[in-house]
Amino acid sequence: MTRRKKIGLWIIAAIFVPILVYLALLISFFIRFPIRDPERLKALNAEARVLIAKKFVPTKKWTEGANNVFDNGNIDLRKSDWPPAIASLSPEIVTVEPGRSVEIITVVYFDGGWGYDIVPGGGEPPMPIECYEKLGWGIYWHGPC
Repeated sequence: MTRRKKIGLWIIAAIFVPILVYLALLISFFIRFPIRDPERLKALNAEARVLIAKKFVPTKKWTEGANNVFDNGNIDLRKSDWPPAIASLSPEIVTVEPGRSVEIITVVYFDGGWGYDIVPGGGEPPMPIECYEKLGWGIYWHGPC
């Protein structure tokens, strides 16, 4: 191999290796994967049961950082109301559907993003079942669907 070819290979490596490392870091930062630890899943289920049963005081108008109630009765929880196991997932949004389920969005995307739907009562999650991977204890993982 000539000296010119060796220099060319080093230049190519110097350009593409950092790009590949950057892309790998970018993917690992934005794409989250579901937890599978049974103890953490049980803790999420227990916290979801408490949130589903809890009576939240709705705000009269949409307020950033408040427990906002939608027309369908769902409640977006402020961060200060997130229980510890749910907060440990570093979610972007936590929504409670009173009497039914808790949705935890870890990465926001156009049509919902990645996250968990917790249905402790054993019912079906809100989106089509094809969108989910069942993790156990009434907890489902979903990506954009």
